[in-house]
Amino acid sequence: MIYEFRLKTGFFETKLYNLSIKDQRITILDNEEELIVIDDDDLLCVSVTEKNHIEIEIQTKTNVYSGTISTAAASASRLLDDLKEKLNKKILYEGGKLDG
Repeated sequence: MIYEFRLKTGFFETKLYNLSIKDQRITILDNEEELIVIDDDDLLCVSVTEKNHIEIEIQTKTNVYSGTISTAAASASRLLDDLKEKLNKKILYEGGKLDG
């Protein structure tokens, strides 16, 4: 599944991208063009926080990518399912009650 992902790019600055989770990698895309590819080997941890919106933080060996996922087409439980099924890393969750 592809998620709308608002990546933090600076102090109080964000930019809208698409985030894809498949084949043991996370890909951040801009109009179908791959900008950032995070392989399972480079990935340390993914944290998901659910409050009024879904926040995600992706920690790699060299960078940390953080932002929010649009809740219009996605739920935290769906995102967590995708992360658990398609990645071999620790997934942290903090927030409300998960559906299912």
